Amino acid sequence: MDGNGHKAPVPSSTLVLTITFDQMTGQVNVTGPIENGLVCYGMLECAKDAIRNFAAQRTQSAILPATALPFLKQ
Repeated sequence: MDGNGHKAPVPSSTLVLTITFDQMTGQVNVTGPIENGLVCYGMLECAKDAIRNFAAQRTQSAILPATALPFLKQ
């Protein structure tokens, strides 16, 4: 989305898989190329990797207490 809340145009070669979760009802909705399970599962695996990488980058810059480092335990 741009600064005005408008969605950017999506190139025709791009597949979009959208997952929404309603916190009030617990309902999950999926839209996109769900008829192609292989592509969808592959996209989900890539999303999981992106989330793991994001979390790893955040913890790399964090200051860890000495007790969190096993080789420093006495």
